[in-house]
Amino acid sequence: MSFPLGSLRGDASVADRSSSSRQPAATASHLRNWRGQALLLAGALAWLLLALALWTHHVDDAAFSTSGTHAPVHNVVGMLGARVSDALLFLFGFSAWWLLPIGLRAWLTALAQTLRSDADVEKAKADYRAAPRWAFWLGL
Repeated sequence: MSFPLGSLRGDASVADRSSSSRQPAATASHLRNWRGQALLLAGALAWLLLALALWTHHVDDAAFSTSGTHAPVHNVVGMLGARVSDALLFLFGFSAWWLLPIGLRAWLTALAQTLRSDADVEKAKADYRAAPRWAFWLGL
């Protein structure tokens, strides 16, 4: 069992200072954690929509590189999904499919960092000396 410094001696000012100094840091950490969780949720939704758009890509849909056959949109995500999948396939060819596993890996890495404590993340960053993230994405 542990007690704050000065709590056994009846020094209330030390105990009050230690609890009041933790309050703003805990609020800032909670807000940062909430934003990170919201970004994780948005990233998962974006990955899922991209996967559906690529999987249900149809040549007859009106999109970036074709005017289509004026039939109803076949893409499950709708007109936006048809345009995004067509643009990705136009720009990258079938290599656009590599965006799905790489995006999933990046999302899982962000999830793991969110679930770890701050001390574990700092220790892992100190132990892992690799190229910066922008170099990875530029190389991709």
